[in-house]
Formats: sequence, C-alpha cells, structure tokens
Amino acid sequence: MIELKRLNGEIYYLNPLLIETVEARPDVVITLITGKKLVVANTLDEVLAAFQSAMRLFTPTQVAWEVFKNTRHES
Repeated sequence: MIELKRLNGEIYYLNPLLIETVEARPDVVITLITGKKLVVANTLDEVLAAFQSAMRLFTPTQVAWEVFKNTRHES
C-alpha cells in the first residue's frame, strides 16, 4: 500500500497495483484501472517514489495475478 494525502490533508492508503496512470496537471491525478480518478496533494515525485518502493515488494507473478483479477470482465 502507498500512503497518499487528499487535498484536504486527510491521509489514506492505496493498493499500487490499482494504478493505471499518474499525471501532474497541475494537481496530481491518479487514474485507477477501474477508471476512477483520484486527485492528491502529493507531488508527482512523491507518488512515483512511493509506487516504486511498494512495487519492489511484489513478485512478477503477484503483479500479473492482481492485474488479471482486477481487469477481467464478466461476460
């Protein structure tokens, strides 16, 4: 999990495997694989550093399984 800060200063935690994109425009916007967008008070560098640090804890197999599990669609 990565620690993030909402614009109101509230701290929350996000599973890094749910992140699809991170953009700075000018606020940092995180788009999840579900399509949901989160605007955070963290800088782009802070988000990327937290993401990279968290991802070191996962094996490639764990990452592949989580991505598969969170993106499969019901028929």
